[in-house]
Amino acid sequence: TVLEAPHPRFDRRSTDLALVSLEELPAFALLIAGADRRANLSPDSQNLKGERTSDFKGDISDVAFTNNTQSLFHQIHVRLTTLILKDGSKPLVYQFHSFGVKNDGNKWPDFVLSNGNKDQGVEPQELTLLKKELQLKGYSAQVYTTQQPYLKELSASHNPQGVQTRNAGGIFIHIESSTTVRKSSKLDDAAYSLAKSLRFVKMANRSQ
Repeated sequence: TVLEAPHPRFDRRSTDLALVSLEELPAFALLIAGADRRANLSPDSQNLKGERTSDFKGDISDVAFTNNTQSLFHQIHVRLTTLILKDGSKPLVYQFHSFGVKNDGNKWPDFVLSNGNKDQGVEPQELTLLKKELQLKGYSAQVYTTQQPYLKELSASHNPQGVQTRNAGGIFIHIESSTTVRKSSKLDDAAYSLAKSLRFVKMANRSQ
């Protein structure tokens, strides 16, 4: 199992969730990006297409965005999953993110789960299992499929680590935690509940 936190600081407390999971899981590695996703944000910054932009999305410092396979973060990710494959196991990657709940009329859950496939029509078994485990622990969770289009922006459909993991035959689980569960008074309980749920999914999949 590989644990990843690609957006330290920007995705608030996502690194904390990853660290607690490292305590609970027999993980192979924990990978944390070394720069904020907005590190290159400036009036004359360029995105990966060489275009000037004032929007951090697609900036080269965002290691979990479209086509950014040149980052050190991604290269280490590839090396880790390759080592797991050589050992005869299926890579299982948990990637931690966070989001702010919008006041847009939708009922946003505590956790949004996805595998990075924007065309996912039905819930993958491992995500359904994780969702149910979180619900048993008192948290609301939803899995992105094409049946819930309002969750698409949190679906990791542009995530290069997700693409690589799936192409390698592994399992990629993208976890978005809401503002509600990241409030200081709830963080510890949420972090350990999530970590125990991830351990259950790992055991069910018998991955390294």
